[in-house]
Amino acid sequence: MPTEERNLSNSSAPPSVFARCSLLLRVLVPFGFILFFAGDLLRTYFSGDDFMNLYKYVESGWSTCRGLILFWSGNYYRPAGAFFYLSFYHWFGMHPTPFKILVLLLLLLNLAIALLLIRTLFHSTALAALAVVLIAYHAAEAQLYYSFGTIYDITCFTFMYAALGLFIFVREQGKLPDGRIVVVLALLQIAALDAKEMAVSLPLILLLYEGLASPDARKSDFDPHAWAAPVLMGFLVLIYVVGKGNSALEQNLLYRPQISAHRYLDSMSYYLDQIFYQRHVFSPKTTLLFLGAGPLIALIVRSRLMIFGWAWFLIAFLPLNFIPDRAGFVLYIPLVGFAVALVSLVQGLFLRLPGGIRVGKAAMLLRPDGVLVFLVIALLLFRLDKREKLMADPEEKRPLFLHQWFAADLMSEAPNPKPHARLLFLNDPFPDDSWSTLFVPSLLRHDMTLSAARGRQNFLILAAAVLPQYDEIYDYTEPHLTRISPSEVPGRLAARRISSGFVEPGQGVWTAPGAFVWTKRVFTLQAACAAGQQTCHLTDDIFLPREAYPTTPTHQVIFKVDDRAPQNASVSTNQDSNIVTTFLTGGATHTIAYEFDSVVPASEHPGDPRELGLVLRGAMITP
Repeated sequence: MPTEERNLSNSSAPPSVFARCSLLLRVLVPFGFILFFAGDLLRTYFSGDDFMNLYKYVESGWSTCRGLILFWSGNYYRPAGAFFYLSFYHWFGMHPTPFKILVLLLLLLNLAIALLLIRTLFHSTALAALAVVLIAYHAAEAQLYYSFGTIYDITCFTFMYAALGLFIFVREQGKLPDGRIVVVLALLQIAALDAKEMAVSLPLILLLYEGLASPDARKSDFDPHAWAAPVLMGFLVLIYVVGKGNSALEQNLLYRPQISAHRYLDSMSYYLDQIFYQRHVFSPKTTLLFLGAGPLIALIVRSRLMIFGWAWFLIAFLPLNFIPDRAGFVLYIPLVGFAVALVSLVQGLFLRLPGGIRVGKAAMLLRPDGVLVFLVIALLLFRLDKREKLMADPEEKRPLFLHQWFAADLMSEAPNPKPHARLLFLNDPFPDDSWSTLFVPSLLRHDMTLSAARGRQNFLILAAAVLPQYDEIYDYTEPHLTRISPSEVPGRLAARRISSGFVEPGQGVWTAPGAFVWTKRVFTLQAACAAGQQTCHLTDDIFLPREAYPTTPTHQVIFKVDDRAPQNASVSTNQDSNIVTTFLTGGATHTIAYEFDSVVPASEHPGDPRELGLVLRGAMITP
């Protein structure tokens, strides 16, 4: 395959003032895209993921940052992110602006890294500017700009592409990385792995560059010494993968891989729809055709860079392709390879035009490194991104506003909070699967001994015997959270029983303030549907602590409603939530008797003489 020219300019004359100014404009436009479209992140609050991540790191403390060195250890979750979360929380508390300024600065830095990296590949600043305007902003990546929780992706990009850019810079000069460069590459690889798992793809991208697009590859030459750095970095990835092993991240269903061709094509269909701002356009069949067309077209236009960019794009996606689909922010790292492939395609097509046409005045307007092509593409992207942003912004920003209002009301309702307080929220503005209600108070008050319970998630914690033990009780009526006095509680709960039904602890339930309720091996619950409902369901969320039942992960629960026939359900320590649903009829209070097949030995909980069976993390009435 002949090697394409990397720089389209055939002139040795110095560029004119107009040419220099137009080139500077093209370089600055992508940075303007970020400031124009993403600059409003400075006015947004924290996301639910931010509170969850920060709470986890604050609870673990600075020891989490040991993972920056022990990068292979499964005991540390993304320690680079931990460092930024803990540092900024220590310096600025729960003030979001400094966090958001860091995100904006890193986005600009990463765009500069991408510009230098692609310029080194093409030996052309103009072509690099065309590529980076394609990736500067993408409305599908909205969470990237509004949630500090994407600091993992952003810093992974920083370290990963700094390493790739450094390696390519050295190789494009016809040199081999010396010992100092190899050490820097290894450190950048470790830092990228500390940021996010997607960095495992970097050594393979380096190997593909060496085999497809490096100076040796263009000369059909081979120097085994050039492969030393990629192989070393691959060895670091191997240590990382083996060391992480069966980590807590892999135990999470959201990250558990399912290796199959069907899963791969479904995943790529989903992400291609997002890349092209579509909804269910790509199917497994069209995705397979699309992915196969890339290398074929690259062969037709004889572009090594296009094949490399296409392979880079696909390999960067591999850590995502076999886990449940993520939001669009994960496009951030793979899209750089896609942009390289697209610009290489346009460049290859132009270079394959007949010589007479390629140097004509009309063709000069179509040069991919020309200002006209750049401005047309930039304008089209600007209009598309502006339209998509206007549609996506309300949905993306509403959760941030909810957290901001919730935090402001909580602070105003308790200006002088009691240390180690126990809080109960009868209602809140967050989705059922959100943990923000439990994390926000501790982080705002800098009190990790504070406990919070969520009434809408577990009706059992509203038991009359437990209510006096709460220090603060809150209710939420849109749009405000209000603190209610003890005298108001009975009336609120009576109204709630009518509108939502109720669940009350019976015998064998160890009621106490908090979100988790232990039971004995045999226990009962009382439950009833909401007024006017003919039928409903009692939904139990059962949690089995792995440390309590380490040797037998699967257990059985037998339950019986009133005098009906007993039913059986399997529950496991391998799941955070074991959902057991019981059918109820309206108009009556039912007694549900449970029998668990095991009990935590007293030796496993010294100092606690209670008989412990399982944990009811939630018991709710659902339609």
